[in-house]
Amino acid sequence: MLPNEVDWSNLVKDAGRLERSITAQLRSGFNPEPEHITSVRKIRGTRPVAIWGITERIVYRALVNLSLGENFTFDRSGESYLRFVNAPISYAATKQRPVENKTFASLFFVNTSEIEYVVSADIAAFYQYIDHNVLARELRLRDGDFDAIEYLTALLQEVQGRAFGIPQLLDSSDFLSEVYIECVERDLHRHGLAVWRYNDDFRIACHSYGESLHAIEQLDAAARAVGLVTNEYKTLTHGFVKYVWDHVGLVEHERQGVVDLDDIDTTIAEYTEDFSEDLDSARQVVQHSASDNPDESLDPRNITASGLRRLRRAIGSMAAEADSTVVEEVGKILPYAPAIMPTVCRYLCAAYPGAQAEVTRVVDDGMSLSMNEWQAQWLVQLMHELKLLDGSSVGDLSGRIAWAQSLRFQSPSPVTVAYATRALSSAGHLSADEIVQGLDASPGVLLPWHVESLKAHFDRTQDEAVKKRLIAVKGGSKVLSSLIGQL
Repeated sequence: MLPNEVDWSNLVKDAGRLERSITAQLRSGFNPEPEHITSVRKIRGTRPVAIWGITERIVYRALVNLSLGENFTFDRSGESYLRFVNAPISYAATKQRPVENKTFASLFFVNTSEIEYVVSADIAAFYQYIDHNVLARELRLRDGDFDAIEYLTALLQEVQGRAFGIPQLLDSSDFLSEVYIECVERDLHRHGLAVWRYNDDFRIACHSYGESLHAIEQLDAAARAVGLVTNEYKTLTHGFVKYVWDHVGLVEHERQGVVDLDDIDTTIAEYTEDFSEDLDSARQVVQHSASDNPDESLDPRNITASGLRRLRRAIGSMAAEADSTVVEEVGKILPYAPAIMPTVCRYLCAAYPGAQAEVTRVVDDGMSLSMNEWQAQWLVQLMHELKLLDGSSVGDLSGRIAWAQSLRFQSPSPVTVAYATRALSSAGHLSADEIVQGLDASPGVLLPWHVESLKAHFDRTQDEAVKKRLIAVKGGSKVLSSLIGQL
């Protein structure tokens, strides 16, 4: 969700020294840096993403591992999601009304199943409202290390400044969220509901509409008991036939047709549709979306969630094959679908060797778009990766430099400033004084970006005065020293 952060390769090489240094910090009294929040665009609205410091992330991972206990398992693969979505269908096949013709019941189980409805629901802003006290209780039930659990909740509270919530987009947080949401699932099982869960997404099989209403109320009560609320916009009651139709595509409406249980594993296009072996189809999706008359689901001016996923997969498949045939079309889509910015930037980076002029044109046009800070971070990072701020690049070089400098000196977001600083310094458009001024003014968690910028300035100039500044930075922090590496 965020552009490339700092390069951890030097940190990994220096892991032993870092371990000793962080251990000493923890023993002497560790004062973690506060997180910094940046907003990421979704198809509707935004998502807060927390940026943590390097040391804080290492300590967080270690404490989570200690707190989970020995028997923790975790599976959020696409295959696991497919099993989750298919579970109500497979369950319904085992719940048959008495019929004389068993062959008919087997082939047409959709018509003869006792299951009439499937409830789908999820939790609103799940990670943001995880209660640390409830989390600690659930971790203790798993026989995790008691002291580690206490230190973990203290770390979360100090870094985040509150007693609830965990940072998104970190593996450790995914592990903790799994432990937390299990207590909601347990509550539903205790009440005899036929329920399945994937992360905070629930499916409940029901015999009647009244039972589906009760199931929704029970889920809402179980969530509220641990400080969560269900997402009312995503809480839906599907007729069973409609559920099978939407998720398998083999059953027609009006209870017609036959479902082959062997084909159920091919369900859900979000996880199974892969354009990698059929790039012609991927091109058609992108070209159709960029046309004057796209399908409603693929119209970038008002794209649906399923349309966005399909478009993202198509562009991602083109990026995986470094296919540069739809660069122009991708450029047309970009102004209308901000949530797709990461996929577009990765595609443009992959397509650049085969279409340098076309990609550069898309990037130059992108500077004139109305963007939020997150999109600007992606675009300036793309300029950095493609070296479009260097003197040898084609197109509107002066315009790109001026645009990146406006981000560097005028953006209200320290994250945007950090990405722009790195891009400009690598291309030689910032002085050492300007980089150090930014370093001094930066939140602690963003220091690595500015240190990389100063290192890039030294690598380019071999200036002895800059080297002395880097040595001074190395002397003040073992993490930053390892990040800089040998001079």
